[in-house]
Amino acid sequence: MRRADRLFQIIQIFRRSRRPITADAIALDTLVEMTPEARMAMLLPVDILVNHLPIHTLNDAETHKICHGQPVHVAEKDAIIQGCRLYDSQQRFVGIGRMRADGLLWPDRLLAFSPAA
Repeated sequence: MRRADRLFQIIQIFRRSRRPITADAIALDTLVEMTPEARMAMLLPVDILVNHLPIHTLNDAETHKICHGQPVHVAEKDAIIQGCRLYDSQQRFVGIGRMRADGLLWPDRLLAFSPAA
């Protein structure tokens, strides 16, 4: 994929989020003057751009499988959902998955993180 195409996709995601890109923007000079703690407080959650998708919470075994690219069985048979937000048992955002008609939830895009032991 060309870089320009990828940039266009990112802009489309921002537009679909129905949230103005610059509404909460902070000037670079202001950020530089802030303490590290104040900067961290200004960060938005990583799942802000996909908050329109339905949520599916995974147990620990399902989280392990999903994080290794394996599908998990879900109770919603015959439900095809194009995308859903995946959270682990501690309500941390894991990534995005897709439910298929065969009752399997497949990982689509995942965050790199270490699951809780």
